[in-house]
Amino acid sequence: MKFNELNARDIYELFGNLYKEKHNSEYAGAGFIGNEMHLLRKLIDEYGPAQVACSVLNCIINNDNKVNVPYFAAGVEYYITPHNPIIYYSVIRWGTPKIKKLWRQFLILDAVWFPTATQRAQRKIILKELKEWAHGKASDKTRKRTNKKTSEQKKGRGGRTEV
Repeated sequence: MKFNELNARDIYELFGNLYKEKHNSEYAGAGFIGNEMHLLRKLIDEYGPAQVACSVLNCIINNDNKVNVPYFAAGVEYYITPHNPIIYYSVIRWGTPKIKKLWRQFLILDAVWFPTATQRAQRKIILKELKEWAHGKASDKTRKRTNKKTSEQKKGRGGRTEV
């Protein structure tokens, strides 16, 4: 998943997939899909695609099956994470016990008010390791799109085939 290239459709699909995983039923939507896409586009413009993806994850995890895109969009500030969204999403979604342990250590070191030099160095090392792991994991999960129009030949005027 390339977080910086996500659009409203990708976020909507992510919302539907996470909803289906948690509740074992398809996301039905709330009214006209164009309105939901418009809300997601506004959120992406305001917060960025990676932050919106993390917010969707938090929204689905923290709510029951009555959640929908307009509900999420109205309360998005409650689901925003103060941490790096790519690392946060990767740890919550695909984290192994070792990675989750590193994440907890990072959170503890990040919460220290007056860190010592050793604590700052540890935090920096752990953050670097988490970033490398998260970016590697996110690039493993990329979705391949196919464009049917480019692979097929198109007919031009007069019935001749253009390549």
